[in-house]
Amino acid sequence: RNQRTILITVEPVAPAERPTSTLQDLIEGRRDEQLRRLAGVVRAGKPQVVLLRWAHEMDLPGLYPWSVDDPELYRRAYRHVVAVFRQEGADNVRWVWSPAGNESAGAFYPGDDVVDYVGLTILGDESWDALYSLPPQSFEDLLKPKYTVVQRFGKPIVIAELGVSGTKERQSRWLGEAARALDRYPLVRAVVYFNAV
Repeated sequence: RNQRTILITVEPVAPAERPTSTLQDLIEGRRDEQLRRLAGVVRAGKPQVVLLRWAHEMDLPGLYPWSVDDPELYRRAYRHVVAVFRQEGADNVRWVWSPAGNESAGAFYPGDDVVDYVGLTILGDESWDALYSLPPQSFEDLLKPKYTVVQRFGKPIVIAELGVSGTKERQSRWLGEAARALDRYPLVRAVVYFNAV
């Protein structure tokens, strides 16, 4: 209604009684009822297009219940989720596969037929940089290696998480440099800015 495109991140977390089986439960259909309800909500919003970012940053083992360092399991679960949405007629979904962008990310790619966009996370934080003995990283320092990893899929890219910490002056300078750098990355089509800590 407001002519904006919505991006929703869905984090599949297993129930307390089965804490280690998030992806397997999905594949085996144990979460289909929840998926059908979600698909119904999206379908009801037609013709509104919804970008759905499911189980992001799966290439960071151990970070989330779905990042279990098993690319085949992840791909099967992702494809199952898409299949349920399609069965429910939620054809206004555009699927965002959103790795952290590490070298290993390609192993988790579920296939061209179930990915409309590739999402990336770009967070500028001097304290994180210092942990890895790096100088403060610019937007381009962070984006370039990730872009190189995912551009081979030929999909439009959404920077699904963009954020920068530090003083207001640093944030303003960093974001200004980011805006000027975007022309060098033609696959980037959208940016979602995280403006709250």
